[in-house]
Amino acid sequence: HGELPRQFLLISNHQSLLDIPVLLYAFTGFSLRFVGKRELFRYILLVSAIFRVQRHAKIDRKGDFANTMKEIGRLARMCARMGLCPVVFPEGTRSRTGVLGPFYSGAVRTILRTLPLPVVSVATDGGYRAATLRQFMTNLPHLRYNVKVLAVYSAPTSKSEIDTILRKSRAAISEQIEKWRTQSDAAVRA
Repeated sequence: HGELPRQFLLISNHQSLLDIPVLLYAFTGFSLRFVGKRELFRYILLVSAIFRVQRHAKIDRKGDFANTMKEIGRLARMCARMGLCPVVFPEGTRSRTGVLGPFYSGAVRTILRTLPLPVVSVATDGGYRAATLRQFMTNLPHLRYNVKVLAVYSAPTSKSEIDTILRKSRAAISEQIEKWRTQSDAAVRA
């Protein structure tokens, strides 16, 4: 991934629970901390243990928005204290079909307000082919997972800069996914 800052906020699209271990592997040498829904802390083999032990942000998507922002703020303070890199999936949930959803700014703004960091934009693709247990078991032997750093942005200093980063990142991620899929389709036809 070339030269990355020592500490940054990573934003990426989200297709599968596999995105978490794939990003942990892709960013070996960096200590990533994710914002994840409460269920990830109890029911998912390996991921749940990692989330509990490393104190990732546990949010309740059906709960109180203020409590969610408080937990994300806690994550930002912990990352600041320990030199960790927070990770946000701005879509807010997985896209089980691989279609890129809208990007939301709440979690990104909350982290950057507490911890002004450069923002690293990353595209992933392939996880939607293993979004369910059946797909995982069927597709794992042939699963191709793509991960690419698309941009490193200086730490934004305003809400409008954050919105610009999210807009540019979403467009670049969409473009990269389309490129990967076009290349994959061409390889299949060849």
